[in-house]
Amino acid sequence: MRAEVYSPRSNDTAIMESVTHLLMLRRHHVEIVSETDVDRFPQRANLYFSMARSPEALAALDGRCVVNAPQGVRNCRREALTALMQTNHVPMPKTVLMDTASSEFTLPSGPLWLKRADGWSMSADDVCQVHNEEELKAALLGFNKRGIAAVVASEHLAGDLVKFYGVKDTGFFYWYYPEGEGRFGHERENGLTRGYTFSATALNHEAERLAGLIGIDIYGGDAVIDERGQFKLIDFNDWPSFSRCIGDAATAIADLLETHLDDGI
Repeated sequence: MRAEVYSPRSNDTAIMESVTHLLMLRRHHVEIVSETDVDRFPQRANLYFSMARSPEALAALDGRCVVNAPQGVRNCRREALTALMQTNHVPMPKTVLMDTASSEFTLPSGPLWLKRADGWSMSADDVCQVHNEEELKAALLGFNKRGIAAVVASEHLAGDLVKFYGVKDTGFFYWYYPEGEGRFGHERENGLTRGYTFSATALNHEAERLAGLIGIDIYGGDAVIDERGQFKLIDFNDWPSFSRCIGDAATAIADLLETHLDDGI
């Protein structure tokens, strides 16, 4: 189970409990442990399924049969994720890594999104938008004072914001417009949804490809669709809450886990 610090304002518990319930109905024995209780992790199991993100929990799971794999989860930290996306030509905004202590930088033009590079957003201060150099310097100073050494800076993209969820190699892919929701209120910066036509199949394909590059099976993310119907991925993460589709997602995840059990990974 994911620690609360890694899921602020998110109901990650619901999807984990739904998957567990289905597996137990299918006559599997399942034990739930919080990632904060590393000493209680079962030493022997046919398979572990994990939403954990802490360095301690991931280290304890290394070398075991885990969905999502610990190294894949580490690859979702923004600095590593950005490098993977750029190297493999995943459609994304212009993005650079910035030292929060530096006053010299080359940036994309226009408004920028700054996100902590060392992990995931755990508070509203971990993501912010800046519109000029003065705001940028102030934001970098704020990150630095909180002990965050680097941020990824990405150009703001105009268009429809789309959230998506997927379970790799199962055929499960769900997307929607997140108007009126969001953990920290940043979604409103994209304005009203215009309903630009785009290929959900192409988005699914690119998300599956990225999940494979990262090394995770259960994923979610955000994309922006422009007026031409072209999309770019602006965020990608391991095992989201599946808040809009818990029932179908839980079934897909349970099926995936049983496949791994059958394959003996």
